Amino acid sequence: MSSTFAAVSNRLFALISVVAGIIYFQNNRLNETIKQLHVEQSKTRRLIYDAAMNAIQNAYDEKNYDLAFELLWQNVANSERGFEWGYWYRKTAYPLTLKGHSRPVTSVAISTDGKRIVTGSRDNTARIWDAETGKELRKLEGHSGPVYSVAISTDGKRIVTGSDDNTVRIWEAETGKELRKLEGYSSPVYSVAISTDGKRIVTGSDDNMARIWEAETGKELKKLEGHSSPVYSVAISTDGKRIVTGSLDKTARIWEAETGKELRKLEGHSGPVTSVAISTDGKRIVTGSDDNTVRIWEAETGKELRKLEGHSGPVLSVAISTDGKHIVTGSLDKTARIWDAETGKELSKLEGHGRPVTSVAISTDGKRIVTGSNDKTAILWLSTSLQEFRRGATNSFRVQQCNHDESLEFEGAR
Repeated sequence: MSSTFAAVSNRLFALISVVAGIIYFQNNRLNETIKQLHVEQSKTRRLIYDAAMNAIQNAYDEKNYDLAFELLWQNVANSERGFEWGYWYRKTAYPLTLKGHSRPVTSVAISTDGKRIVTGSRDNTARIWDAETGKELRKLEGHSGPVYSVAISTDGKRIVTGSDDNTVRIWEAETGKELRKLEGYSSPVYSVAISTDGKRIVTGSDDNMARIWEAETGKELKKLEGHSSPVYSVAISTDGKRIVTGSLDKTARIWEAETGKELRKLEGHSGPVTSVAISTDGKRIVTGSDDNTVRIWEAETGKELRKLEGHSGPVLSVAISTDGKHIVTGSLDKTARIWDAETGKELSKLEGHGRPVTSVAISTDGKRIVTGSNDKTAILWLSTSLQEFRRGATNSFRVQQCNHDESLEFEGAR
């Protein structure tokens, strides 16, 4: 009986050993296959990475910095990422700080083609910058007081500035030459805007009025009277038929450009209306106020549609994207914020300025946001589209150093 048990045990042991051997062999083969797969995956990732680096090189050589930056961030999670990525990051890094003004930046504007940025400052100058490199191209000198507002014509050929010296000036963008001085004010000019066709200029002033001027001759065409306090901000509809003004009297007003007639008064803010903007289709008006809020209004009826709350200080500037889907705001709280115009939800906070954000602008294609600040700088923020900012509460951008030629520390989500 014992011999039979021993024989069975031996056979069972042998069988187990054979099975174990097979399993061990198969496991080794599986491990080798997995290793080989990892090697092949690594090779594929490397090929993709090398191809991307070559594409970035080509894009950079062609001065297509937007594409280079986009390709760079498509490879941010590639495990094969090497020193090349860091090199191109330093070359194409955004945000980009525009430094040159010796006093606070009061106003910013970006050209329709996105290639030029204009800034106005309390140092009595306006400056033109290359939006790709951040290089200062031209300094517009002539005002004897702070430049409170700047605007660029749709074709990019003319720049308009409003100043504390009681004048409005028109400049040739290509040369920086002063073409015309609009005189007639006895008080500071706080805001300027140019019609889409470039034929009309609208200004807002400390004298409680807005005025319409003929750009070609500098002739004053109309006075818009109705506000009881200084007019801080003006905007013109794309079709040129409507003008919107914002005032220290806590109201915004809609005017008929042709006649100068007041059509509607927008009331609701509990503090001065510091900034106004009109959507491209003319259906929505956005106002920013000293009461820390932004409000969206129906242009046709003057009805308040939405209140945007989130800033912890007065809202100093507002802008609307060309498609009308996003609003950008700048505030005394040192931040700029991006909002969903439809829902009023805050999408992102742009942090980087050391002092209040006095002015904001959005490029026509929605890929760039420019902010100006009392810290004497403007910052250019880049995204392949404003949709990229829609990544929830973690999507906060902080910039420590922001020049193409200097080291950059960047924290936050892209």
